Amino acid sequence: MTSTLLSEKNPLLKQVRRAVVRGSLTEDGFAIAESFHLLEEALASECEIGVVIAAESVKSAVAAHVRGLKRTRVLAVSDAIFDQLASTEHTQGVIALVRPPSWSLDQLLRGKSLIVVLDGVQDPGNAGAIVRACEAFGGTGAAFLKGSVSPYNPKTLRASAGSLFRLPIVPAADEDLLLAALDHKRVSIYAAAPRATKSIADAKFSERCAIVIGSEGRGVSPRLAERATPVRIPTSGVESLNAAVAAGILLYEARRQRALNDDGRQRALNNDGGQRALNDDGRQRALNDDGRQRASNDDGRQRAVNDDGRRRAANDDGRQRAPNEAGRQRGSS
Repeated sequence: MTSTLLSEKNPLLKQVRRAVVRGSLTEDGFAIAESFHLLEEALASECEIGVVIAAESVKSAVAAHVRGLKRTRVLAVSDAIFDQLASTEHTQGVIALVRPPSWSLDQLLRGKSLIVVLDGVQDPGNAGAIVRACEAFGGTGAAFLKGSVSPYNPKTLRASAGSLFRLPIVPAADEDLLLAALDHKRVSIYAAAPRATKSIADAKFSERCAIVIGSEGRGVSPRLAERATPVRIPTSGVESLNAAVAAGILLYEARRQRALNDDGRQRALNNDGGQRALNDDGRQRALNDDGRQRASNDDGRQRAVNDDGRRRAANDDGRQRAPNEAGRQRGSS
């Protein structure tokens, strides 16, 4: 259902403005997802969409996107009012209020976990790109420590290109609780450090691990640095990399190592299967040879029985012929 709001003082519009300015969720817990792409990603991820606000000039296109969602309202506003709401300079005329999924640390650390820990990362563009890379390279989640930008900042959401709707995220995570959870799950901690002696190629990313990305200014916090194994990305001509670029390289290396490890296990399984097939084939051949031997023995025994029968028949015939010949001899005498 589409309705039109004429007043810029509407309480909902005020909530949206505050959330955009603060870089946070609305008072009702909705993220500000601005653009048709984020609307489509939210729909594909089956997130709850409370309201979609559309500029008057694109309200028909917006209504077509959400057709069939009975509980989702489309509110149209004038293009001038929409421009005051938007956080982008060149807006597409659509803002969706999306309720992001809620996750726990246990869900981040499930299975053979590979998580990213954002430690004081302030730039929303970097934070969103890190989340996107985490999903792209098989990460199981991301923890935003207190002091980092909110994952639900509209700019972070845009930079993630929708990954924040799917990847398990824990915002404003407590450092003590995170470290306790990592210890409990026996997760190795690695931290990007330009002057580290160990290269990323020597890290054991194929095991359960957490990759810490420090802030653009101070790097990784002292406590996390103390607990983590520092790893270096080999570079030439520059000392350090942008936080999002560094995270992407580390996550790619983790994906590469895990793929090699999985391939090795698959080959071992294939080799084991081949050996079993050879063993089964050998056993089958032995059974076949044994069967042929038994058949040969049975045939030999049958032939022996037949030969013995023929000999007995011949002997009996001979004994029968002897009395007959004796009788004929007597008659002639």
